[in-house]
Amino acid sequence: MAFVSKRLEKLCPLMQTDLVDHRDIFILSLFQGNDTYNLMNVIGGPPSPLLEIATDLDLERTEQSNPGPTFISHNADLHPSVIDLMFHRISESAQSRTRRDPDSKGPTDHIPLTTTIVLDLVIEAVTRRSITHRSDAEKAFINDLRKGVPAIMPGTLNTAADIDRVAQALADVFSSAWDKHSHEVCITKRLQPWWDDECTQLLSQYKLENSHKSWLLFRRVVKAAKCKFFDLWIDEIAGSNKRPWDLMEWVKQRKLPACEAIQYDGQPCHQMSELWDALHNTYNSASG
Repeated sequence: MAFVSKRLEKLCPLMQTDLVDHRDIFILSLFQGNDTYNLMNVIGGPPSPLLEIATDLDLERTEQSNPGPTFISHNADLHPSVIDLMFHRISESAQSRTRRDPDSKGPTDHIPLTTTIVLDLVIEAVTRRSITHRSDAEKAFINDLRKGVPAIMPGTLNTAADIDRVAQALADVFSSAWDKHSHEVCITKRLQPWWDDECTQLLSQYKLENSHKSWLLFRRVVKAAKCKFFDLWIDEIAGSNKRPWDLMEWVKQRKLPACEAIQYDGQPCHQMSELWDALHNTYNSASG
């Protein structure tokens, strides 16, 4: 569990279990434009895999400005120890400031670690190239592919070099058509699939004129764009793929969570009676 300041909300904090899935290692990623900033917090664990993971993620341990124990047990017979570590990106570690915060310990047995990281004041926009679905650009893109792909002369494909030559020719056709007809878009959480060029044009006009008339015109175009988009979507779902339940988010197909059956004596236990026998025999063997 991690607490992140609301002021970092624009950096989209994310717990990266796909990078490291370990009970003692916590990865928190901050996204600034097209750059990713990884922080790693460690609670105990063996040192060997820890150092390997840090190296793979381009991280190094950050020394605390006020060194000392981070774990103080409620049991007076146990000595305080340092089991909490923090890692920063190597290029930023020298600029980062990490310290223990004993005043925020409260009733727990762990002393929180706080850190200050240096980030740019201006957050760069995340962009990518895209072609609007069912647009004139999409039609032109498909037409270029229909002309360019048949024009490729494959010849004989007897060697790996021949296959690479044809594959590169196909890639060049797709890349050329994509660069020609796609445009750069800014990725935001407010991105709407029904938004088109006319909406952008009239929104700019409203911002320039700031009049009630231009606002009504913009709203009328937005409403028409929504109706057009959803009518086409409904028609495609109801007429083409025959999956009307796709219109409702809560009934979409979901992937089952990865699971594994409990095994006893090398055999999976699928029935309640088998599970009970496994528990009973395991407990008796341990107590005996």
